[in-house]
Amino acid sequence: MWQYLAEKWSSDLGKKSTVKVNQTSAREVPSFFEFCIKEHPSIPCTDGKCYKASESIYSNSLEKIIGGLKNHLHVCSLKLSREVEDFIGIKRTLDLYACLEVINEIATKKPWDESRLNEVYKQLYNYIKTGLNVSDKALIDDWRSTGKLLASNDDFHPVNELIYLDTKLNLPPKRNSYIVKFIGSYKDEFESILVALQVKKVCFTDFKFIKQLEGNITNQELPDLIKQRARYLGIFLDNSKYQIFADAIIKKLEKIKFYNLSKLLLTYEPIDYKEAVNNHYDRSGNAIYYVGKWNSRKNVRIGEYLLEALGETLRSDTTIITSEKLLDFLDDPLSEFITYLKEIGRDIPDFLEIKDDNPCGYTYSPESPDLTSVETANNFSINQSGKEGNPETGKVGESWAQYFYRNHLGYTTVEDKRGNRELGYDFLCHEEVGKPKLKVEVKTRKSNYPVVGISANEWSKMVHSDNHNSYELLIVVHNGISPNLLLPEQCDPQRIEKIIRVKSAWLTLSKILCEMSDCFVQGKYIQSQLQGEEKQIDSLIGLELQQTGQANPITSNWKKLLESVSIQSVSNVLLNWQHLLKFKRDRNIELYRPISIDKFEKVG
Repeated sequence: MWQYLAEKWSSDLGKKSTVKVNQTSAREVPSFFEFCIKEHPSIPCTDGKCYKASESIYSNSLEKIIGGLKNHLHVCSLKLSREVEDFIGIKRTLDLYACLEVINEIATKKPWDESRLNEVYKQLYNYIKTGLNVSDKALIDDWRSTGKLLASNDDFHPVNELIYLDTKLNLPPKRNSYIVKFIGSYKDEFESILVALQVKKVCFTDFKFIKQLEGNITNQELPDLIKQRARYLGIFLDNSKYQIFADAIIKKLEKIKFYNLSKLLLTYEPIDYKEAVNNHYDRSGNAIYYVGKWNSRKNVRIGEYLLEALGETLRSDTTIITSEKLLDFLDDPLSEFITYLKEIGRDIPDFLEIKDDNPCGYTYSPESPDLTSVETANNFSINQSGKEGNPETGKVGESWAQYFYRNHLGYTTVEDKRGNRELGYDFLCHEEVGKPKLKVEVKTRKSNYPVVGISANEWSKMVHSDNHNSYELLIVVHNGISPNLLLPEQCDPQRIEKIIRVKSAWLTLSKILCEMSDCFVQGKYIQSQLQGEEKQIDSLIGLELQQTGQANPITSNWKKLLESVSIQSVSNVLLNWQHLLKFKRDRNIELYRPISIDKFEKVG
């Protein structure tokens, strides 16, 4: 009969029927056919009996998975179309109870059927991902008292005794009878099954490390190499020739300990698990451990550890460095590194050029001539054009500047002069009456880069007597993010940490510098004599010299020096905005914080 119905199926069989109650009234009822098959044992199953459709009958397509449980779980003996199965109410997926029963049944047979187990795990995952209710969780709690799962020794063991290793660790199960064996190709899906079945997860923090050192001393080979190439990393990341970029890397590097071990074991004592590993980053102790050569294929994860340990010093608004690229930069000959930088459009100063294939480049030390030469005076540098990093980031500061002068200071006209670099400023702010004209040069910097560059042309315009009162600097400091997310119209104002306005820039700077009696600029390190001791100090202003090496006489009179400086011998003037803020008490230095593009809060 069912075979005939399946072949001749008509949707009319499922239509509602109308019956007369009496001579004057009638009511609608389910079709007589639907009523019969759902209320009477009429569905033939693989155990040779018929059951009601309401008694949880599974589709014939599940027969292989259910296997020997056909006397316990009802499986339709007929292959019916999806339309017929939907009408009858036959299940095409296993529910939680059926999945657990099948797992128990597979566990009792040897050899066990891996393909069948894999299929039931798929069914179990599909059920779990829809969400477990209170009854499901109670069912799992009851099953755990007797249930078993396959362990990595290829045998079934009580689920209450088993654990599984965090998949992120990528550790081998080592045929351990206490570790669950992962079945199937999708680790995340299988892990969700283990979580639902309350199998204990062993995480990284549960392990202990056994370190075998050849002498309990740190290894300096890798950190020394990073120090030697820190300047070049700055050029790659931010097109920045600042020594201060390299200094930030080196300062962070000095807080990291490096250990080259003879052996490193990862252990989990409750199940006597041990595994030799090649490297490890101890975050709490800020220490990197590795076995053998740091640049061996087995130690490729050291690149990830370095990116994490060095943090912000290896991040840029414009360039992303991967762990693989970082290791290439450290392992390749320095000449290849420089060639690559040139190919991607980076400018390499002459004094950083390496003529041979020495993979170590120059040797770093605080007294190194390469790091204390006149070209690297004051520990920072800037490219010849005076541009700082990505021009898109510069546009961010310039956009904020326009809103600041219009919406906060009330200038009706903020005239864009960026197209004419000879003028030496970005905007001309003016209106008909009431306010003086302002010539505004805008600088945009990330908060961890304290130096802004003022080109020779900009400096000459700033110090010109006609511009003493009208030329001002506006420094926009942000906390680092993709430039398009910093634009005023779509930026969280908190991303802009501060806006520094230096009014009457030259007069303000000269006044400050005249007060700094204990400081002076020289071609190498900046030092002062304090009670007979030499001490390195940071400068407020530094001069980057031309490649010819020409320099002006250095005197202790700031005002005289900076008024008489021969601009032809100077490439750029470098201004430390962080130090500038120490003099904010001067009425011509103002600090603001944007609340929105229409409102700017004055600080202090």
